[in-house]
Amino acid sequence: MKKTITLADIAKEAGVSKVTVSRVINDRDDVAYETRLRIQEIIDRLGYKPNVLAQGLSAKQSFTIGIVTSSLEYYGPRSMFTSIDIHTHKAGYRLIPYILHEDNPSDIDNHLRNLIALQPDGIIWDIAGRNEQQLAIKDQQLTSLLPIITTEEKLKGIHTVLNIKHVEATATAVDHLIAQGYKNIGIVTGIPSWFASTQRLEGWRLALQKHGLPASQKQIVTGDWTTASGKRGINQLLQQYPELDAVFVSNDQMALGVLSELNERGIRIPQEIGVIGFDGIEEAEYFTPPLTTVHQQFNNYGRELVRIMIKMIEERVRNRAYTVPEPISVTPQLIIRDSSRRNS
Repeated sequence: MKKTITLADIAKEAGVSKVTVSRVINDRDDVAYETRLRIQEIIDRLGYKPNVLAQGLSAKQSFTIGIVTSSLEYYGPRSMFTSIDIHTHKAGYRLIPYILHEDNPSDIDNHLRNLIALQPDGIIWDIAGRNEQQLAIKDQQLTSLLPIITTEEKLKGIHTVLNIKHVEATATAVDHLIAQGYKNIGIVTGIPSWFASTQRLEGWRLALQKHGLPASQKQIVTGDWTTASGKRGINQLLQQYPELDAVFVSNDQMALGVLSELNERGIRIPQEIGVIGFDGIEEAEYFTPPLTTVHQQFNNYGRELVRIMIKMIEERVRNRAYTVPEPISVTPQLIIRDSSRRNS
């Protein structure tokens, strides 16, 4: 039988005490950087798996964080989930995914109870945002059992700890288009019921109104976040708004479809039509032409959510209560490339 790797085995090979190994496993900051790297290399190489159940029993913790998520086929939700998982692991915890496959989660309290039954130390609610105005927790006693947090007010009745400023970021992107001389700017939105989609539409509208430029219904088409819907969307825009000279696209996948269609039609980008996307996917730099985009720092989002969650968990373990922090606001940053740059 394969020998079970223990803390003592790790400590012996690393030439340190079991206490030091335990500190590394629990991501304590009182271990020298070089020592931490050496111990982590041995842990990874030997395939050591901490006994999370035993840790939980001794510390009255399970060292797990639950996450309710959905729509992982899309870049944004998938990137957020991956970041949260990575930073949960780095912190010495494990993530318990509870993935919803329905568009409109109808029994929020039941979903939370199902996840709480798995005994996580806290829960992150990160549903992509479908019909967010209808999502509300009814049983407030659930929040007394353990910390439950969310982003962008996606679930009423629990604590919002991170706000992503889609409106402001989109307005900055449209301001850039206007500074480049574009005056007839359309938009391809995402799924209308998503929080991010409605926020980006609002930012587009506010920026145009601020500059006294048209923001009519014929300048708006609806996509579904996919490349194909971007291709369809720009076709529709060109038909219903022939004056179009620039388009803000609510994510980079749809922007790829827009660029593809414009290139096929022989429309010069950015000379005749400028294009901006949103999210900042790595491939955007290699589109034709390279895509101007609003970059979302999903790695930072996930790190902050996990940091806040663990701080609340540890405070609850010590004091049997926790403090809810003030929400952090972050603004995605515009990255300017050739798809929108007409002026040097």
